[in-house]
Amino acid sequence: MAILMNQADLIRRFRGLTEREDEKIDLAEAALVIAASEYPELTPEPWLAILDRLAEQVRAGPASSPLANIEALNQILFEQENFTGNDEEYDDPRNSFLNDVLERKKGIPITLSLVYTEVARRRRQAGLRRQPRACAPDRGPARE
Repeated sequence: MAILMNQADLIRRFRGLTEREDEKIDLAEAALVIAASEYPELTPEPWLAILDRLAEQVRAGPASSPLANIEALNQILFEQENFTGNDEEYDDPRNSFLNDVLERKKGIPITLSLVYTEVARRRRQAGLRRQPRACAPDRGPARE
């Protein structure tokens, strides 16, 4: 269902999502509420389903080492799906909206980290032993 809320409703929805205990906060859903401020007819379910689908593709589990789990996440997100930083248009607002990042497979470090974390969280719920501590592979010098 489309969120279709005014700004006050979006703020209330965001507050409701983020006032939960830390482990119960769905950061992806909260990020999609933020995106709804730019895309009023945004429907969160298809975007959450993309994260679920990505998590299902990760070949990792409780019997795997932490490094193997990180490598499995990296393989899906950065090699198979080709998620990457948007160095050419770093200031493009679409880099900040989760729906755009999932569609374009481009973003800034914080939104790529959100994708990584949410895929890992979904995979962990399906058997990954613990959350990986590393996010993206080194892609060159950091931006200042």
